[in-house]
Amino acid sequence: MNGPSSFATASANVDRVFLLTGYTSDMLFQSKKLVDAAKEAGVSHIVHLGVFTSGMDLILHFVWHCNPPVKPSHA
Repeated sequence: MNGPSSFATASANVDRVFLLTGYTSDMLFQSKKLVDAAKEAGVSHIVHLGVFTSGMDLILHFVWHCNPPVKPSHA
């Protein structure tokens, strides 16, 4: 993901992209560069998954992104 010069070639003849990024300070830069290259190459559909949590994580920032967390049902 730190080589955006390869994104145009990687996006050629691609219809759909699933973009799973790590949660770092580079995420926004990497995502923007890939989405721009994909759009330029004619990619028609992009799914971006950046952060997911069960709500039970010890990393409070992840829990904050997914507030309210998915709660288990007690049937």
